[in-house]
Amino acid sequence: MPMALPDPDIESLRPAGGKRSSKRDRILSIFLRQKGHLSADDLCDLVRREDAGIGRATVYRTLQWMVGAGIARKVDFGDGRSRFEPAHHHPRHFHMVCSMCHRSSEFLSSDVESLIDEITVARNFEASQTMVQIVGRCEECRTGKTSAPIDGATTEMVFARDALRIAIATERSGLDFYTRAAG
Repeated sequence: MPMALPDPDIESLRPAGGKRSSKRDRILSIFLRQKGHLSADDLCDLVRREDAGIGRATVYRTLQWMVGAGIARKVDFGDGRSRFEPAHHHPRHFHMVCSMCHRSSEFLSSDVESLIDEITVARNFEASQTMVQIVGRCEECRTGKTSAPIDGATTEMVFARDALRIAIATERSGLDFYTRAAG
């Protein structure tokens, strides 16, 4: 089960025209406290632990509203179940998904970001959501060698590492540019 985070400020997330509802606010708050990828059923279980009066249909409608409002992202890891992850305060990232065990791993990439920007600018297209998935087989499924599970803390460290690599690559690119321009 995903790790819980502190309560977010729900008011700052409400999109224009979003209906006010105590049930919706409760579901949103529970969803945003989680780390990782939740199925609709996972979220229903979490919501029912806190408020047994909130029905499955309300949770499903709220998930769809959150996706439409840009608060949540819907992801599919090829196992027949959609999962949802918070989009708020979560950098745009990409997934590697094992086609055998369906585990996923998140990563950041300046190369992928640049390619997306290049494509959208060239076609005068304004992207509202980008999904990149690399599907293959993880080391454990390929070799039988068990690897440490990826949890929320590990994901944060991977994001920090990837962000640092992106910053260093950007600085190097700037240095190369100015060195060439000066020469």
